[in-house]
Amino acid sequence: MLQKIIKSHTIICVLAMLLSLGFCQIGLAAETPTVRIGSAEGSVSDTVDISINIVNASVIGAMDIGLTYDANILKATNVVNGAMIESLPDALWSYNISSGKTNISLATYPDAINDDGELFIVTFDVVGGARSTVVEVFFSISTFAAISPEFVKPVKVINWTILPLE
Repeated sequence: MLQKIIKSHTIICVLAMLLSLGFCQIGLAAETPTVRIGSAEGSVSDTVDISINIVNASVIGAMDIGLTYDANILKATNVVNGAMIESLPDALWSYNISSGKTNISLATYPDAINDDGELFIVTFDVVGGARSTVVEVFFSISTFAAISPEFVKPVKVINWTILPLE
């Protein structure tokens, strides 16, 4: 009889623990990552740095960020890594600056971007006298699944035809 009571008590305790874990996981649901653009003020001929930050990042392995702004007021001149990207040992990234647009792409593996922090810093020259804001920001991300990415198979190109190497 005592063994039945102990066994029942053990089952109740295990169920209670499982239920409490389930409720904890519901409460800890991941929030959507958000990119935030910093601000700065400057006069014509000044140089200003604008930080690009992320909030609620969770296992991000790749991203594209695009900024669009008034080229009569701002001219982007450079992009550098923020503290969060500097801490990634194998990050591959590039940027492209054209009149009124800056695009930044990043890929990293096996390390990923997590939590909140500064991704990049964009340097602008102030070339016009009016106030300007970044009028459009796009941001796309890719997160890692529990599996590793597939390796790319080598190919050869013959007369503009791509063939697998055998």
